[in-house]
Amino acid sequence: MRDEGPFLVEWIAHHRAIGVTDFLVFHNDCGDGSERLLEALAPAAGVTVLPVPDGDDRPVQWRALDAAAEHPVVQGADWVMAIDADEFVDLAPPLETLADLVEAAGGADAIVL
Repeated sequence: MRDEGPFLVEWIAHHRAIGVTDFLVFHNDCGDGSERLLEALAPAAGVTVLPVPDGDDRPVQWRALDAAAEHPVVQGADWVMAIDADEFVDLAPPLETLADLVEAAGGADAIVL
């Protein structure tokens, strides 16, 4: 996440409403205070906030995904979704929640949105 402050409250509220229980958000080079807003929301919204790890020359998204794979929030999850903070999951009726989507997908190991 980078400079997504204007969307964060709506983004978290929307995804909580459709069934997301935990958020693991990596930030990099925020100039708008987004990481501070996330840290303030963290206790009430189930948000874990971390900086993108420094390291190799790979894009920040790949470094964040690698770090996420090792994080307890991901390790303990039944399902994981990787999206940007300006992307909103839009379920079409009759689906109302992510649980509805998972059920509709049957025994799927992954769902492409």
